[in-house]
Amino acid sequence: MNDTDGFTQKLVELTPMLRRMARKLARDVTLADDLVQETLLRAWANRGSFTPGTNQAAWMNTILRNCFLSDIRRKKRWRDVSGEVDVESRAVSGGQEPAMFLREIMREIFRLPKSQSDVLIMIGVESMSYADAARAAHCSVGTVKSRVSRAREHLRIALEHDMAPL
Repeated sequence: MNDTDGFTQKLVELTPMLRRMARKLARDVTLADDLVQETLLRAWANRGSFTPGTNQAAWMNTILRNCFLSDIRRKKRWRDVSGEVDVESRAVSGGQEPAMFLREIMREIFRLPKSQSDVLIMIGVESMSYADAARAAHCSVGTVKSRVSRAREHLRIALEHDMAPL
C-alpha cells in the first residue's frame, strides 16, 4: 500500500483524538501515551488491512481499545502467575464505592455523543480553557459551553438515577 491515499497524514491528524481517548481509558497520562504509541505502531504494521475510503478514526479507535484491553488482560495474567499484587488491587475494607462510582461515571461518559464527551474531557480532565477547547473542536466558545453543559446534565441525571435507592 503506498501513501497516496493519505494514510500517514491521517495517522498524524488522528493522534490528538487518540490521546484524548487513551486518557479516558487509562486515566494516567504516561500510560495513555504508551497506549497511543502502541496503537500507532499496530496501525502502521497493519495498514495493509485498512480499506481506503472507510472511517480511519473508527478503525484507529478499535485498535486503541483492543490495545487497552490486551494490556489489562496481560497485567491480570502477570499478577496471577507471579503472585504479585499491586497496591491498587488489594482489598480495602469499605473502599469499593468510590471505584464503582468512577466506573459508572466513565460508562456514562462513553454513552455521550462524541462531540460532548470530547469537550467534557478537554475542559474537565485536560484543564483546557473554553477558548482552547473551541479551537481544538473547531467550533465557537458558546458551542463548547453548550456541549459541556449538556454533557454535565446528562451525567447528573444518569448518576442520580443509578444512585436512587431500590
